[in-house]
Amino acid sequence: MEILLIEDSRLVRDRLTELLESMEGVTVTASAADVPGALACLADYLLRGRMPDLVVLDISLFGQEMSCGNGIDLLRHIKRRFSPVKVAVLTNYASIAIRNRCAREGADYFFDKSYELDRLTDTVHALQCNPPHPFLSTAFEVEHTSAAVANWR
Repeated sequence: MEILLIEDSRLVRDRLTELLESMEGVTVTASAADVPGALACLADYLLRGRMPDLVVLDISLFGQEMSCGNGIDLLRHIKRRFSPVKVAVLTNYASIAIRNRCAREGADYFFDKSYELDRLTDTVHALQCNPPHPFLSTAFEVEHTSAAVANWR
């Protein structure tokens, strides 16, 4: 299972990578600390003709300029352009309002970083048993989707 990890804290990103890769058959194939880095990772996946099996996204990407967007903007973009891709949202701000907003934007899973990481690993294990989407298969899809990533906002 290939995972794209988007988390602004290097310490948390490293810990999540270690946790996820300790699971058999799981690889964090790309990671990013911000929206531009995440978009570059998505473009790289497209060039390979496939998407990650799961995007793990911190919606509170600190230090983002308004022109780059934030984690919720990125969630909306991923679900609009790559709807079959499953997105697990992580946050330290797990209020009901934030959970509802993420659900409206298309998040498949929502986890509080403070105490729900065991649920994240349970979800990854369940997805391994039931893969979420087919790989991109045609050059047209790759070209069309690459343009969408380049013009996401």
